[in-house]
Parts: sequence; C-alpha cells; structure tokens
Amino acid sequence: MASIVIRVDEDIDAFLREHGKFGESYSDVLRRLLHIERPEPVTGNGSDGRRKYPPLFGQPIVAILRWMGKQDWTVAEARKVLNAYPEYRGVSTGTIVQQVRRGDAHGLPAVLTADQAAELSKRK
Repeated sequence: MASIVIRVDEDIDAFLREHGKFGESYSDVLRRLLHIERPEPVTGNGSDGRRKYPPLFGQPIVAILRWMGKQDWTVAEARKVLNAYPEYRGVSTGTIVQQVRRGDAHGLPAVLTADQAAELSKRK
C-alpha cells in the first residue's frame, strides 16, 4: 500500500486535482485513499433520515415528553413510561432529557385529557 503524506499547509485544491475524481469532496478522497468506509446514514422512516415515532394519544411523543416535564416528572419516570410502549423504546435518552427538562424552549407540551394523563401516570 502506498503511503500519502499530507502537509497541513498544502493547498487542498492541488491535493484534490492530483488525487481526486470529478465532484469528489476532500473527505471522500481521504476516505478512498485511506480505505475508510463511509459511515452508514441514520436509518429511519423520516424524510430527513431521522427516526419517526407514531403518535401517542394522537400527539407527537416529544409533546408528551414536554407535558411530562410540565408535570415535574423525572427523566427516569419518563423513560419507564416510554419503555412500557414497545414502539417508543428507541427514543434516545438525549431526546427525553431535552424535552422533559427544557421542553418549553422546544415547543408546546401535549394537551391530554384526564384519562390520558391517568394512563401515563399509572405506568410511572
């Protein structure tokens, strides 16, 4: 395997002209020359590749998490409730933390009926 020495002060355009193919980015050239595979994109069913979850009580799961935050639920309680629903087990901890702790800054909380709130509360 040939070795490539890249100087920090080397002109990137000159490097791409010498080693690149038409339309290839700098990082793509480096990946190809160093035999590094491109990371797989995040898989999901959203148009932007992110995961999308079905609505809970007709509302987005992040709105439900914001509601939990308004009701002073902890992140652990929110996680426990989501784990009770198999379709929501993949919701990241980061999303739960962000929506429960700082939900108002990210959008409106869900508006739940008393029965829906009781359904969630009994799974706490």
